[in-house]
Amino acid sequence: MQTSERFTSRVTYYVQYRPRYPQVIIPFLEEAIGLTTETLIADIGSGTGFLAELFLTYGNQVFAVEPNDNMRAAADELYGDNARFHSVSGTAEQTTLPAHSIDLVTAGQAFHWFEVHKTREEFRRILRADGWVALVYNSWNIPQSPVADDYRSLLDRYSTDVERITCQRKIGPSMAQFFSAGRPSEERFENNQIYDFNALRGRVLSASYAPLPGEPNFESMEADLRQLFDRHAEDGRLVFPYETTVCWGKIS
Repeated sequence: MQTSERFTSRVTYYVQYRPRYPQVIIPFLEEAIGLTTETLIADIGSGTGFLAELFLTYGNQVFAVEPNDNMRAAADELYGDNARFHSVSGTAEQTTLPAHSIDLVTAGQAFHWFEVHKTREEFRRILRADGWVALVYNSWNIPQSPVADDYRSLLDRYSTDVERITCQRKIGPSMAQFFSAGRPSEERFENNQIYDFNALRGRVLSASYAPLPGEPNFESMEADLRQLFDRHAEDGRLVFPYETTVCWGKIS
């Protein structure tokens, strides 16, 4: 399966159950890189538009570049009425955007899908001379969290692509090649989610490596997920540990 098609069958789960990004990212970027409402943004691998939503609400023009037709259509439905939202069919390696037209390139939950060297050259092409890059991740892989430990164990048992579970742990070396000064600056924010069982189930099914209903091991996975939920939930609600990491820097 092509990388750009991995989420085609999971768009509904993605829109409903993936965590959004915390609003604190906006004042943080105001301080860190001088973000204003005049900053022109290209959100690459924009998916269903979760990261673009933050900047649209703030007042930015956002070019949302996404190769998957289903994901892009979901974003168009959510944000297409906003005149500052510009939907673009393109990839990180070939955005189709004009040269030297963008102040800030962002990517939410997507950098690990990019081909690093080609993407770096494309971002250099579309960024203005003083432009920035900000890579944003929501991660549940929290150390010393019993919920995260059990969730990781469940995915290790049932994942159809174990390599993708650990992809975010491996992006450090790629970032060192990507940014001008090696590893970028980094800041983290708590972004815990509250799930009932249906929401937790939907969160699992939004992942490209989890078996879907009707596929081998799905029923067994669902039963184990129910046990995980019952073990950690209180009053029908599970506090699922998340943190949001923002990595930012320049590549000129």
